[in-house]
Amino acid sequence: WASKAIETARRVGSASVLSHALNNQGSARCRSGDLGGRSLLDESYRIAREEGLDDHAARAISNHIWIALENRLYEEASVLLDEGIAFAEDRELEGNLNYMVSERAWLHFDRGEWDLAEHDARWVLVRPQAPGITTLPALITLARVQVRRGDPEAGRLLDEAWDLASRTGELQRMAPAVSARAEHAWLS
Repeated sequence: WASKAIETARRVGSASVLSHALNNQGSARCRSGDLGGRSLLDESYRIAREEGLDDHAARAISNHIWIALENRLYEEASVLLDEGIAFAEDRELEGNLNYMVSERAWLHFDRGEWDLAEHDARWVLVRPQAPGITTLPALITLARVQVRRGDPEAGRLLDEAWDLASRTGELQRMAPAVSARAEHAWLS
């Protein structure tokens, strides 16, 4: 369906549909193991930036960051995070900013920079917003830091994260929560 949407959007000249469909197809390809889909994420981001479609641009770069982190492409993730966070801050895209700071917390965690990971995660979690997918990665990262440090609060945070993640029914949300819970069980 994304291919059909891309073809139609190119034919009729709809930048918003094209950016959205490229983002979906690029993300799906990457998540199925074809990292060549990153070029579609780049194209989605470029089109959205050129056309002033800020939400589409922020979603494209945020998805690209996630793919880079999942595949441990840390230098690429770092560059994308710098650009994406600056973009979201400049345009006051609070939800996107929260999500990208959550992604940066994940990057810090994976690099063993636990204090920085905790700082970014707590920054997201104290902001005025409803819990959801923009806060879930921060919650999971904070819980993982606590697990590694032996903090007794880790279990409570992991239960909260699992509750939020399982309600989405999305593997992208549930897998990190399950992995964190498994690590907690193993270490405790």
